[in-house]
Amino acid sequence: MRWFEVQDYIGSLRPIYIVSKACLVHFSTLDLSTATAQRTLFGQVRLVFTVFMDIFLFTFAIRSLTLYLEVTDSILLNGGLFASLALTFIFSTILPLWNSHTDVQMYQLYKNIAICDVELLNLGFTENHSRHHMMSIILLCNSMMMVAYIMIAIVFFPSYLEWLGVAKLFPSGWTTLSYVRTNLVMGVFVTQTTLTLHSLRKRFQMLNQAICKYLPTTIQSKRSIPNPKLTSLLIWKFTTLHDLLSDTVNLYNCCYSPKAIFIAASYFGLTLFSWFGLIHAFTASTDVTTFRMSVANVVYDCFFLVLFGLLVSFSCLVNRECHRTAILLHKVVCYGSFDRRITKQLRCFSQQLWHQLPKISSRLFDFEWELFYHTSGALATYLVILIQFDLGNINYKRLPQGMV
Repeated sequence: MRWFEVQDYIGSLRPIYIVSKACLVHFSTLDLSTATAQRTLFGQVRLVFTVFMDIFLFTFAIRSLTLYLEVTDSILLNGGLFASLALTFIFSTILPLWNSHTDVQMYQLYKNIAICDVELLNLGFTENHSRHHMMSIILLCNSMMMVAYIMIAIVFFPSYLEWLGVAKLFPSGWTTLSYVRTNLVMGVFVTQTTLTLHSLRKRFQMLNQAICKYLPTTIQSKRSIPNPKLTSLLIWKFTTLHDLLSDTVNLYNCCYSPKAIFIAASYFGLTLFSWFGLIHAFTASTDVTTFRMSVANVVYDCFFLVLFGLLVSFSCLVNRECHRTAILLHKVVCYGSFDRRITKQLRCFSQQLWHQLPKISSRLFDFEWELFYHTSGALATYLVILIQFDLGNINYKRLPQGMV
């Protein structure tokens, strides 16, 4: 479609760049011709204004969250919900300042990807930037669904909020703005992170396809290459490309992974206490309004679980392509027949992968599929522990006879 037509990778970033600037999440100006960040006086003024605005809105959000301190008779549940949601607001407050500190590295990451596109084009591989442009718009719209839901419910269906028992969370326009601001910041961050991971995965994937195309990676491939000089040049180009992509992954780990830890901690706490609150409302002697509020908390938590699932899933896909590069290189060594100089090049490339295989990591844990299993197991364990602490509040008459 002509509305999504772009010519290069930097151009495909325009939607997320415009939205992040409009939502006061990023403040440096991106020079599209050189893909570098420029800090202007107007950008610094916007940063100062955003910091004071976020602190101002944070006070309203905390006052609103005090409702959770009185929602049930369980102090543990009330404190857990309050702390988890407060952590989310803290993250949205410090993220703009955090982004201002890492803006240069983030734009260098995008510049590296643009350079990789030029090198891959010389090898006969190109990325569909128009599709990436359309994907960024779709992900942005998907991330803004919770913001739209909150605004529609407050403006058009206030009686619905009363029915759920969460109307007291929005006593004023400033409080509503604080919730909208937090969800906007979270949505922009997850969208930007997901798009960056998708871009990294596609470049590693094209690098692997180039290795399969020009070098023997199967037993049916030709074992000897007719032009050793051309083969040496290709291996050198693959090594340079892989080194550039490895630096890009390290930049990602520096800019995005610490923020992902913060989000993971917030989501973990919110998921744990939301489901514990639902179990408590079902088993304890609570009114219908408290039960509805617990259901609303679980629905709100599911939205963030989808965002966290996207983050971890795309990270796993990047790590899989990185691991596949090492596998293909060793297949080249096994199935190819090269002279001494090319063999030395392959040995150096192999040592590079052995000593530092690029991986999406937070330095505390790797973003792999196992993270889902570990998180689910930890959630189940802590949920059982919390239920044991809550045994005194259970109304056994409400439970089915087989469960007592």
